[in-house]
Amino acid sequence: MIVIGFDTATAATAVALSLGEGSVAELRDDPPPGKHPGHATCLLAMAEELLAGAGIGWSEVDRIAVGLGPGTFTGLRVGIATARGLAQSLSVDLVGVATLAALAEPALLVLASAVPGDADPAAAETAAGDGALPSEGHPDGRSLEGTPWRAQPGGHALAGAPSRAQAPSRARAPSRARAPSRAQAPSRAQAGKQASRQAGVLAVIDARRGEAFAAAYQLSDDSRQASVPLELTTPRALAPAALASPLQAVERDHGAPRDWLAVGDGAVRYRADLERAGAAVPPDANALHRVSAAAICAAGARAPATPAGALAAILPDYRRRPDAELALDGADGQQARQR
Repeated sequence: MIVIGFDTATAATAVALSLGEGSVAELRDDPPPGKHPGHATCLLAMAEELLAGAGIGWSEVDRIAVGLGPGTFTGLRVGIATARGLAQSLSVDLVGVATLAALAEPALLVLASAVPGDADPAAAETAAGDGALPSEGHPDGRSLEGTPWRAQPGGHALAGAPSRAQAPSRARAPSRARAPSRAQAPSRAQAGKQASRQAGVLAVIDARRGEAFAAAYQLSDDSRQASVPLELTTPRALAPAALASPLQAVERDHGAPRDWLAVGDGAVRYRADLERAGAAVPPDANALHRVSAAAICAAGARAPATPAGALAAILPDYRRRPDAELALDGADGQQARQR
């Protein structure tokens, strides 16, 4: 199955092309601080670049997968509207993927790849290193990267990034652009099964307004889905001081203390709060902090598709009211007080 997956829940635009059999390549646009996200201008251009590099056209795509958030209001609207339009015009399947689960999945694979006794967040953090990836120049100065990921024996989360010219061809995909297959991932998870079940990932996305979207995950207990993130807490918008609450809820409801690895741009921003709560946070440049479109593809490939006549059911997960509505309420309230 050929899947195009993308996510626009954060400031970054991430797009991946999965050709099946573990072959996947990804491009990203990460605007520097202070610059506006390039979702509307970059998304389709990057998808077309990946398709061209693989030597295939839109007509050969079988499925579109899109991150549903939670995340920024404008970013989610752009991504989901684009996904609906593509699915309708191409008459292909559409799958919505929880962005926090996609953020957690590569980190969970890192935990699962450790040997028994070493499948803990501190070991995973050390094994993954800084996770920095080489970037290529983008015409407007943004960073555009090819970032295929895979779980490696030493616990590394990401393979080296090939140039854009190295996107996988349909006939022969370069080995550096191979993601863990669904058949291989369970064996890695099995290697550290007992230990990894006692470790978890807190996925944290910066929600602005002094909050973060967060949810806790572990690997699925179902051996048939050994590499699938299992949601332990419902995604919520939390103040920094409340980021410990999902961890506390898991320990209360599931009865066993856990070691935690926190990932995402929200984990970087609120590192001190998370570390006080007992979570390990990888270095700021670690690629585990980025939402992986390759993970969006993987989740989209294994999920049931939305029927063609029900594309309107693919909706953004805002988790709170948009800024514009709050501003309007504030203006209405001010006018009422002036009367």
